[in-house]
Amino acid sequence: MNFFTGLREQLENLILRRKTMEEKTVHIPAISCGHCVMTIKRELNYLEGIVSIDGNEKSKMITVKWNSPLTWETIQKTLRDIGYHPNED
Repeated sequence: MNFFTGLREQLENLILRRKTMEEKTVHIPAISCGHCVMTIKRELNYLEGIVSIDGNEKSKMITVKWNSPLTWETIQKTLRDIGYHPNED
């Protein structure tokens, strides 16, 4: 494989990821400190497909970005399993 073939494959993978990436921001009332946010990040990062997780303990909000085939339902279940129930109202 030459340089340009490798570069093309990387670009195609990035384009494919962009098309399938999803993002959701939710309020999680149980967040009380930075350790809560770190726990959420640690546990969600075990899921295959997680792209990024940003959280703020003051607003109790997290933003999760993921690629398919991971689903929001799986992410939600994981959050509930670790005691951080997302409020989606």
